[in-house]
Amino acid sequence: MPSIIDKETFDKVQVKMAHNKRNAGHFKARRVYMLSGLIKCGECGSLMWGKSHFDGRHGLEYLNYECSAKGYKQNCDSRGVRKESIENYVLDELQNTLFSEVSMKKLAAMLSAYSVRMKDSSKIELDGALNELAEIKVKVDRIIQLVADSGISINVVKDELKRLEDRKITIEACIQEIQMRNNAAAVSEDMIIGLINKSKESVRLRNIAECREFIGNYVESVIVHREKVEIRFKIGVPDTDNDTLSPLTVEYDLEELKDKYRKAG
Repeated sequence: MPSIIDKETFDKVQVKMAHNKRNAGHFKARRVYMLSGLIKCGECGSLMWGKSHFDGRHGLEYLNYECSAKGYKQNCDSRGVRKESIENYVLDELQNTLFSEVSMKKLAAMLSAYSVRMKDSSKIELDGALNELAEIKVKVDRIIQLVADSGISINVVKDELKRLEDRKITIEACIQEIQMRNNAAAVSEDMIIGLINKSKESVRLRNIAECREFIGNYVESVIVHREKVEIRFKIGVPDTDNDTLSPLTVEYDLEELKDKYRKAG
């Protein structure tokens, strides 16, 4: 029976597969774009994606993030940013803004205090809703008793019963929402510090592959504008003007960022 492929071709394929297997980890590590899906162009709002450029003259490969609209819609003139520079900047901000001991304790204390305030405020709202729900039940019971005692038709009071039932449904939904809000706000300093500690070591070691797995838990987006870079964290901090949570945001001049990490590299 003839072979599907000749031995020479088979041997070449085996050598190529062995080569790829030996180098898979190496190339995979080089090609891990940590900010994929998170980094956006500040000029047109499109996602930025990882692209490589090879300098044949010097035998060097450059890895960048570039606006996806440049190659697709041809309508964005934003400049790309080096992969190494922007990723190291984001990891430095994670380290300094969230993962340092001082920052963790300060942030945890702020969120814990906010949680307590929200619970106190919600308790007043919840008590009011529960009281109204109890009053509705009493009114419904009285109407039903009136119908039973007087013998009047239920049609006489059906509109009032319908109104009370609709209000009861609204109040019950409100109570459920308050309880869910309380559960979401129920954080403690230990909970926050424990969550962050799980990721600190990977950031410290600059393990890009591991950081890629969890960075979306902390970073909402990285926006590259023409003159600055903006990181929006998923962690909210209490607003000083009104007692609500606002996203934690940091900014850095783009040219200073490029210069800083070019020197560091």
